[in-house]
Amino acid sequence: MLSFHSLKLAFLGAGSMAQNLIRGYLNCSNIKAQNIFISGRNPKKTNQLAKELKAQALLDNEELLEKADIVFLCVKPQDCQQAIEELVPQWDKRRTVLSIIAGVSFRQLKKWGLRSRRLARLMPNTNVCAGQGLLPFCSLEKQESLNSFVEELLSPLGQTLVLEEEKQLDSLTVACASGSSFVLEFMEYWQEWLADEGFTKDQARELSLKTFLGTSLMAEKRTDKSFSELQQEIVSKKGVSQAGLKNMRELELERILRLSFEQAQLSLKEIHLALSSPKKS
Repeated sequence: MLSFHSLKLAFLGAGSMAQNLIRGYLNCSNIKAQNIFISGRNPKKTNQLAKELKAQALLDNEELLEKADIVFLCVKPQDCQQAIEELVPQWDKRRTVLSIIAGVSFRQLKKWGLRSRRLARLMPNTNVCAGQGLLPFCSLEKQESLNSFVEELLSPLGQTLVLEEEKQLDSLTVACASGSSFVLEFMEYWQEWLADEGFTKDQARELSLKTFLGTSLMAEKRTDKSFSELQQEIVSKKGVSQAGLKNMRELELERILRLSFEQAQLSLKEIHLALSSPKKS
């Protein structure tokens, strides 16, 4: 069984997703803060983050790799090639590496010199900070032993999902990782409407949270019913809910959402294309 107490985690990149992962481990496991190492492009921000979390900031990426058992690649897509290529001599084939870089395939990572045999791609959502995340991942060459290890490693952060095909990560990047931002967009509108109706900002926020959270928990427990069937239990003919739903459907809310998903997916394809195209000299 994996001992989180002695585990050493390194985060190459100190952006929002790295921060969410770190907070999730600190909040939901017994990992020691001093066993978490962070490296970022901005030394001042990296040091501030490490101080806040009581973790260790390392400005030398080579030292970061030397200290770590597990490496999380959290750099931005446009920065990842340089970061990986600079560390080619330090990549240990036996070290476990988890990439959360959107749009960067196993093939691309290997092309840039990442030679680890224990390599997995992960696409978590922001809920990992509270131990309620969705963590779909795919391992290089579908190694069963690595899959089991990664599942255990990620278990404090939420629900893992082992994917059979690497290409499935793209769909989940849009629907689940980026999808959280789409849901928050709805929550913002909920809150604004309630505030306009006379509730305080705090009341409007809490009411919106409870509506979304309560609905999700109800649907999670009612596995015998589809989402549409659960909806029908709430809606009565010529009732309040029916009036609102009728307007949503006339305004083609489904079409708007599908177009939003497709636009996000197109953006991801553009990242793929940009990273795979030869750099101009």
